[in-house]
Amino acid sequence: CNKCHNTFYEPFKFALPNCSYSLETLYCIANSLREPSINFSSVGKQFGISYQECINLFEKYVATPNYTELPTIMCFDEKFLNRSIAKNGYAFIIVDFVNKKLFDILSSRHKEDLYKYFAKFSIEKRKKVKYIIIDMYQTYLDVAETFFPDAIIIVDSFHVVQNVRNAFDTIRKKIQKKYDNGSDDIDQNTEFYYLLKHNKDALLKFYTSLNNERKYNTRLKMYISERTMVSYALNIDPLLKNSYDLLQDYYEYNKYNSIETAEEMLNEIILKFKLSKIKEFEDVGFTLSRWKKYIINSFITIIDEKFHTKRRLSNGPIESINSLIEKIHLIGNGFKNFPLFRKICLCKINKTITFKF
Repeated sequence: CNKCHNTFYEPFKFALPNCSYSLETLYCIANSLREPSINFSSVGKQFGISYQECINLFEKYVATPNYTELPTIMCFDEKFLNRSIAKNGYAFIIVDFVNKKLFDILSSRHKEDLYKYFAKFSIEKRKKVKYIIIDMYQTYLDVAETFFPDAIIIVDSFHVVQNVRNAFDTIRKKIQKKYDNGSDDIDQNTEFYYLLKHNKDALLKFYTSLNNERKYNTRLKMYISERTMVSYALNIDPLLKNSYDLLQDYYEYNKYNSIETAEEMLNEIILKFKLSKIKEFEDVGFTLSRWKKYIINSFITIIDEKFHTKRRLSNGPIESINSLIEKIHLIGNGFKNFPLFRKICLCKINKTITFKF
């Protein structure tokens, strides 16, 4: 100033103080990182900055999403990562069922760590949770019953079905092994071995979903449908046929029942399993007995406000989110900084980028 001889600087609105990057560049970098398939290395190359500088900018200027209100319907699950980032390799996942969003991810699924986490929320907030969907893992049940006294606990139907499928598949493998002649080539092995091995996926399907279209099979040298192939395989051993019938009984129960009929029909299924004289299914029968109350709850439906349709409560939304977490972990070439990994997952999966400035 010619009058007072002081020096003044014109405000520069296109960049933050003490930052060598424009606001537009910071926005572009952050938005590029929204996609789960994009990592820091590729974004760094795109903007001509180093991998570490890209991480530094992300950590400094992108805010960690912080949800203070618990979802009214929560899904609990775990995801195996590695021991360098999570305790015993397993991260604990919480998903908002209604909005199909990742609510949070923790570096441990141990009971004491989950207790510390949920204790941070007031009892008033925890009482707003109406439903909690879990797999058959005792720790999750203990946490849900301890911290959410007003919530209805549900065992995810997919995990129950998976238990029954595993029992049947164990029997299939045992019978298949009896007909193995030691050849690594399935086409050079015995016909019974081929039928059991080749149709392993078809044998695990709900019978009504089997394809009835006939196609030429080079091993059997005939036109045959998937449904007929399964019938041939089931005739190999009575044990396999009996086990298959029990599996199909549970598929039918899981698909066609409602909350009103679920208890009565489940009691019949449990009795069938326990009286089957098939150890694998007897074990499943006792498991179903232990978790019966929560399996019945899995037939509860809610109205989807977006599509105005009934929606059965399950851990379906968490499966797709788990696959995204897996993708983020893989393209990141193995994270060792869990807070950074958590922040990236919340930002990428939920497509929410908020800034600290």
